[in-house]
Amino acid sequence: MKKNLWILLVISALIAMFVISGCQKAVTPTPTPTPTPTPTAKPTPTPDAKCPEVVSTQIVKGYSMIGWDSAYGEIGVFPEAFQIVITFNENIDPTASSCIYDLNKWDIIVKNKGRIDKEIDDVIDDAKVVAVKVDGKRIILLCLVEETGLVKPVEFKYKTVAGDIYSGSTPVIEEDYFYYPGLICSKDDAQLYADIVNGLKWYDYDILSPVVIKLANYILPDIFLGTTTPLYTPPTVADVVSWKLASTCVVADELGNYCCGFSGEACCLEPVCATCADECPFDTAGGTCITCTPVCQ
Repeated sequence: MKKNLWILLVISALIAMFVISGCQKAVTPTPTPTPTPTPTAKPTPTPDAKCPEVVSTQIVKGYSMIGWDSAYGEIGVFPEAFQIVITFNENIDPTASSCIYDLNKWDIIVKNKGRIDKEIDDVIDDAKVVAVKVDGKRIILLCLVEETGLVKPVEFKYKTVAGDIYSGSTPVIEEDYFYYPGLICSKDDAQLYADIVNGLKWYDYDILSPVVIKLANYILPDIFLGTTTPLYTPPTVADVVSWKLASTCVVADELGNYCCGFSGEACCLEPVCATCADECPFDTAGGTCITCTPVCQ
């Protein structure tokens, strides 16, 4: 009997051990805290102390001055009008750069080896700024240019009713001086320029258009036999327009940084590319030449 009691006690103790072990809560290991990174101090930005710089010059041939606030006569359509768009690397402060509105501070030159007047300026003909406006990073100049000179006549032949053959030359209805307004920016412009120089066309300012001179209409009842080769051939390159701001005039950004001595030039071609070409052949994309020396003289 005692032996059976002892076996029962041992079995009860084992059951109790299993029950207690199964009810124990699992021990969760304590996580290791992640160290908080130390914030890095942000560098203090260096204030802008540089003056604005010219990024590009673009020549835009235009025939309209509508929308311009200009003191040059009546606002309307002008065939001699064009624009110079000067782009800087930052916004321009028009108040701090007020001298740019003085038209006498700008020097504009139009060059083309194919023109009779190789360099058109205010002394011989007319290339000038008539209005200035600021648009963000851009200074836009409204300019006028025109060229006059002696006509290079084209010889032509005609036969009279009696059968005699004679020679004549242009011009037949206009004076010996030609007038060409605006820039030469394309082959069409170049051909029109040559026709006007040769007296085959003349520019009627009343209708703002070139007029063709039909030689046959002015020698009737004689018989028109045609023209010989014109003495003046069309230019083979486009105009190059250069600009220069007087060294006494500053251009300032919106932070008050300013410099002076700005200049640049560009071909009158579209589109304008980034490479600089010695000339501006019509069969290429043209080029842009920038000369920026922001140093006061």
